[in-house]
Amino acid sequence: MGLNGRGLKPKSGHIVIYLLKNSNEVVCKQLLLDPPYKYLKPHNHEYKTITVKDNDVYCGAIRQARMK
Repeated sequence: MGLNGRGLKPKSGHIVIYLLKNSNEVVCKQLLLDPPYKYLKPHNHEYKTITVKDNDVYCGAIRQARMK
């Protein structure tokens, strides 16, 4: 898996990594932009979509992933 650093501006549809400050949890989800809001959508439908808050930290975007 390749990870782009925080220097890359994420776009809607990118798979991103965020640190959620309220729960101190790191998540990897699909970013959905609907200005002025940002959402993190899980690929597993058993989990809920998260609204990104101002104190959450963008850590990077997945550049490439391979499954074996």
